[in-house]
Amino acid sequence: MNYISYAICAVMAVTLLTASGCGAANSNEFSVAGVVTFKGAPVPRGTVTFSPDSSQGNSGPAITTDIVDGKFDTAGERFGMTEGAYRIQIYGYDGNAKPEMEIPLGRALFNAYRTETEITQQNAGELTFSVAK
Repeated sequence: MNYISYAICAVMAVTLLTASGCGAANSNEFSVAGVVTFKGAPVPRGTVTFSPDSSQGNSGPAITTDIVDGKFDTAGERFGMTEGAYRIQIYGYDGNAKPEMEIPLGRALFNAYRTETEITQQNAGELTFSVAK
């Protein structure tokens, strides 16, 4: 009888710990999506990094996602976004991969492009970054 009581308590403890939020998504988190262009054309390959701007009171993890054919979407990333000010860093490549030269995304189209923006749930699906350099 004692063994069964301990087993039930152990199962309940594990269940409570699991249900208490370990790994659960924050209900305030959302994904962002959009396009990146360079000189008016979609960027073939690249990355976009969203870093919360702590000087504007935003905190949390930075999120980096891939650009493919000018489009990006953070839906598959480990963390979600929250509303607030972000510093954005974009790298764009021509997409002509040359593994033998250790250029997995191709040649750089431009130096790191940096900008800042306010992200809300309302504009999260329609972000557009135009690099003119």
